[in-house]
Amino acid sequence: MRVQSELSDLLTNLLASGPATGVHVAATFDRGFLSSGIGSHFRERLVLALADPTDALLLGLDRPRSTRTVPGRATRVRDRCDLQVALTAPIEPPTGPTGSPTSSTAAFRLAGLPDRVALGRLWSVDEASTDDNRPPWPVGIGEDDTQVGLDLRQRRAALVVGPPGSGRSSALALLAAAQHRPVVLLSGTEALATCWRALAAPAPRWAGRPSEPGVVARLDQLVAEDPDLVVVVDDLDQPSGSGGGWGAATGAAEVGADAEALLLGWLATNNAISPKGANNPQGTQSTVLAAATTAATASAYRGLLAELRRHRTGLVLAPSGVLDHEVFGVPVPTVGSARPGRGVVVESSRVTPVQLAHPDGRSPD
Repeated sequence: MRVQSELSDLLTNLLASGPATGVHVAATFDRGFLSSGIGSHFRERLVLALADPTDALLLGLDRPRSTRTVPGRATRVRDRCDLQVALTAPIEPPTGPTGSPTSSTAAFRLAGLPDRVALGRLWSVDEASTDDNRPPWPVGIGEDDTQVGLDLRQRRAALVVGPPGSGRSSALALLAAAQHRPVVLLSGTEALATCWRALAAPAPRWAGRPSEPGVVARLDQLVAEDPDLVVVVDDLDQPSGSGGGWGAATGAAEVGADAEALLLGWLATNNAISPKGANNPQGTQSTVLAAATTAATASAYRGLLAELRRHRTGLVLAPSGVLDHEVFGVPVPTVGSARPGRGVVVESSRVTPVQLAHPDGRSPD
């Protein structure tokens, strides 16, 4: 199909600017889509049966699609997930030699994200510990009722982003507590400490403000004593005037800047944060886990926030537009109705929708 130039330009502009104003486009294409410039604007793609199976490779799949399949059966390109598109009317399934439906046509049900997840479904707070080598607990439920987690044992950094009210502080505490590792909490407000107490997790090694005197020496001491720390930083994009202690120019903010420089220095080292020694025989590295707004993170090109982006690991809460794709440089799908604690776990190029758990089953604050 040849699209006239004017219509093509109009559709291209709509695809580029529409999401920011709440306008989204759903379209169907034949194989001519493969060579169309418009096609690059469609970040979410479902591939149905193709006349030429190798066309699937050009669409981004790592294997050819069968030319014989159940009507409506598709593969989602971003995560290679097979799914069934809902049908508006019943169809007669293909039958085998005996007249009964073939096994490949058996219907299956895909569950979406739950509205809320009780923490007790995933964790047993009585077993909480920072002294074992168990893998991290899951932090929520994904599509089709699967458990979703984020393992930070081999990660130097991770980032939680989202708009105001998306549940960043709750998510930050939840991810940190799930790791079974000693934790340091840095926050200019009480929100993070409140969320931590709600989890009934072991007490943090230390909790303080990034702008308070002596914070740099305290962090150095803590890492020397226990190199396997998770350093949790809330509201990284907030200046000290609003309580965060990061990025302002005078007074206590200078101490906050020193703390930021220390964490940057840790992340910039090629080796473990603490060298091998009596307290660190394996050369274990600590992890910096921070939270900030989506808008501030997407526009950060220097400092600690930019460095955390570079590691492409974390959680995008309440994704809704282009800025979400800019945070880690990967396409992030929307995840239904906006509610606190709903988002997408990102690990390099892999994205997983999730509804985070809450201690009493409510949506996180």
